[in-house]
Amino acid sequence: WDVLVMESTYGNRQHGEIEDSERLLERVVADTFKRGGSIVMPAFAVGRTQQLVYTLHKMSERGDIPRMNMFVDSPLAVNTTAVFSLHPECYDEEMRAFILKPGNQNPFGFDDLEYIRTTEESKRLNFMQERSIIISASGMAEFGRVVHHIKNRVSDPRNTILITSFQ
Repeated sequence: WDVLVMESTYGNRQHGEIEDSERLLERVVADTFKRGGSIVMPAFAVGRTQQLVYTLHKMSERGDIPRMNMFVDSPLAVNTTAVFSLHPECYDEEMRAFILKPGNQNPFGFDDLEYIRTTEESKRLNFMQERSIIISASGMAEFGRVVHHIKNRVSDPRNTILITSFQ
C-alpha cells in the first residue's frame, strides 16, 4: 500500500475567479474611503501580502481606487517581498506584462506604498488620522503588529478590518 496524507485548507471548496475578488476589494476600499475610514488587512507575510500589494498597485495605477497611504507593516513581509522582487523570472505572464509598462518595474512598490520595519514606525501608524490601508502580520490576527492596529481601529465604524485569508 502507498499512502499519501496531506493538509489542504481549501481542498473541498470551489474558488471564484480572481477578478471577482479584485472587484470586491475595489468596492471595500472605495466604501471605506467614502466613510473616511482606514482598512486593516491581516495577511500572511509570505504570499498573501505580496498578492495584496500587487493587486492594490494595479488598482491604483488604473485609478480604480482612491489615492491613499498604504503600508506593509511586518518585517518578515518586508523581507519576503524583497526576495520576490529579486526573482522576476518566477512571475507569471500577467505580472511580466505589468512590469514592462513604464514606471512599473517593481510590482511590489509604488508611490502610495511604504514598507514599515521598525517598532517605532509601526506605533506611529496607530496615531494616523488620515485614511490608509495597513497590511500587517499575522494573517490569523492572533499576534504580531496587526493586533495593535485592529485594537486601535475596530471601534470606529468608519474603518474596515478586512480578513484576507483563512481564519
